[in-house]
Amino acid sequence: MQVGLQDITIPETSTLTYKVREIIRTINTKLINDEKPGNRELNFLSMTSLPVMKFLSVLNSMHTGRSAVDIEEYSMLIAQDLLTNYLTELLREVSVATAGSELNTDLVKEIQKRINEATTRVASIDPKVGRKLQEKLMLIERMAQIEKQVASQMNSTEG
Repeated sequence: MQVGLQDITIPETSTLTYKVREIIRTINTKLINDEKPGNRELNFLSMTSLPVMKFLSVLNSMHTGRSAVDIEEYSMLIAQDLLTNYLTELLREVSVATAGSELNTDLVKEIQKRINEATTRVASIDPKVGRKLQEKLMLIERMAQIEKQVASQMNSTEG
């Protein structure tokens, strides 16, 4: 068996970001229409550590017409979060499996070393995702405050 590098093409509709974006749009539509999320959406919400409902609620309160752009960016953050969680769990399982195996001790040490390195790299992704999300939420909330102030000033000048 020969192993080599080669480029592959993945259709956009098969990417994690695309699937996340579609689920977020479904959740957002149901939120706007005051409908309950279905099992698929609830399962999705339970898999991510990011506050999807809060983000969509704040986004919808803005009525700026930029929600498609914001949902696109947020989908990328959620996809990164899901992938980080998945990889962390996978590395944990490999670590447990090798620790209890009958492999050569030196080989187990090398595998554990590589698992620790990979875990450190995966963990470094997580704070970046959280920070990007916080920046986005703060910006959206600040825009909502400014919009309310402008509306309040317009109402006071009309009266």
